[in-house]
Amino acid sequence: MKNNLPEIYVGTKCLRDVNKALRQEWVVTNGLGGYASSTVLGVNTRKYHGFLVAAFNPPVDRRVLLFKLDEEIVIENECHPIGLNEFEYGLLPRDYSFLSYFLMNPFPTYRYSVHNVQLEKTVFMVRERNATVIRYWVCNPHNNRLTIRITPLVNSRHFHSITRNVHNGHNLPHHRSYPTTVESKQKALWVRFYLRNIFTSTATKRRNLLPHILVCFSSSRETRNL
Repeated sequence: MKNNLPEIYVGTKCLRDVNKALRQEWVVTNGLGGYASSTVLGVNTRKYHGFLVAAFNPPVDRRVLLFKLDEEIVIENECHPIGLNEFEYGLLPRDYSFLSYFLMNPFPTYRYSVHNVQLEKTVFMVRERNATVIRYWVCNPHNNRLTIRITPLVNSRHFHSITRNVHNGHNLPHHRSYPTTVESKQKALWVRFYLRNIFTSTATKRRNLLPHILVCFSSSRETRNL
């Protein structure tokens, strides 16, 4: 199917202007009242943001299930966190120069560059399903020893509500995490896994409303044109 939608590109200059970048947001929907949404920096600044906000009684009863995915790129035992989060004392990690650009064509895509390693993340939803797909693509041109760590931050709250956890006197967002590590030196690799029926308290008998998260991962030593 031909894409006739206009392309939205946000380059390095705009991404380095944090205040401006945090005001630029994207949203994709599933036709049921559910959606995925964040900012072009990948920082969730609203309680309504999330990679899987599912409607259990379409189009209402929306719940934030997958808040986001945080990634780390480990190159030859040197770890580079690229998952960016906002706290009361600012953004962490402090170095967020790894994000090369944000592209919407037609789905939101983040491109990161870490010492010649390229990592791309694309987010989209399945129509009329409470399902989000996150596709990763990595280019490792020098065949370095490379590890990609992906940590899903999950919750199960109404999207008007907030859950908090007090730690050392600070109120921090409370989410459960399920770290997942993918390691490969192969030219091409696909890894798929589901997180299904985690949220039993909000389970539904309608099959298409059950929450699904699908992560696809592919790697290549060859650069491609976007």
